[in-house]
Amino acid sequence: MKDYIWLRDEARPFEVELVSEGARQITFKRGGELGTVATKDVRGHRHGDTPGELDHALERMDKGDFPAAERLLAPLAEAEGWVRAHAGFHRANARRLRAELEGTGHDEALALLDRWRAREGEHFLAPYATTAMAEAALAAGQHDRARLEFERLAGYGLALASRLGLARVGERVTPGGAIEELARIEVAALELRDVDVAMLSRITRASALGKTGRAKEGADLLLELLDSKSLVRSAWHGAVLNAIASLIADLAGRLPDGAAKPEARVAASYYVNRALRYTSTQPLERAKTLALAVEANTLAGRHDIAIMAKSELGRRYATSRFHARVR
Repeated sequence: MKDYIWLRDEARPFEVELVSEGARQITFKRGGELGTVATKDVRGHRHGDTPGELDHALERMDKGDFPAAERLLAPLAEAEGWVRAHAGFHRANARRLRAELEGTGHDEALALLDRWRAREGEHFLAPYATTAMAEAALAAGQHDRARLEFERLAGYGLALASRLGLARVGERVTPGGAIEELARIEVAALELRDVDVAMLSRITRASALGKTGRAKEGADLLLELLDSKSLVRSAWHGAVLNAIASLIADLAGRLPDGAAKPEARVAASYYVNRALRYTSTQPLERAKTLALAVEANTLAGRHDIAIMAKSELGRRYATSRFHARVR
């Protein structure tokens, strides 16, 4: 099969012979002539000789089966040629996502990502690896490392993503300190039609408001999105609904250990069950939704829904911190 590349302003991909994949440009041959395109203008590309194991591993990641993906990717990460860089990155990222699910192992994920960067340098996937490093460091509470990696993103032309990452670190260090900056980032992202940055900015801002005694404002920011048809089709749908459930707990006032009050969980059950029924594209958010559904529906006496959610949680995310919470 031929290689192909798909540019952001093109209706469909076109066949090429991929020559090199850089962090800032991709080089290819088309009709015997050498060409280059800025990486930021590439919607996607694919090698014609992609191993089936790599495709299968990515499918497992989409389903949240990160251990299976790691096993499939480990031998490919030591292969030759272009496969090594792609498989090595995805293996390290699968380890990072598993650490997010389990609540431990962030240092191991960072070590794999550091090894990848040292070996592959300014590869096409370098900005993605930088993002993964920043997220792993943030999850591990390594705020200085997270800042460093988010700052690095700006050098790849991802200025808004860099600003958002730095604001998120700021929120972890000083709750409420980045609320205004998050609002500015959202406005800038909407102007550039960067939906992902806009959505994460709003969710982060809403959650920050909840932690600083302004949960009603935070909930209003997210509730107004629920009537949008684009949200229903969005990968962010589950994250928005989970954040609303958390904000309802903030609004009711939390227990001394930070847990939600039972009445807050019951009050949030409409949003939790909406997430349970309609969202499944983000594994981390799905695991969180399932745990919330077990808790909320048990308290509300909807034991059939609670049993169904607990069964899926145990089947798909048995090693997760969310499953441990409901056992």
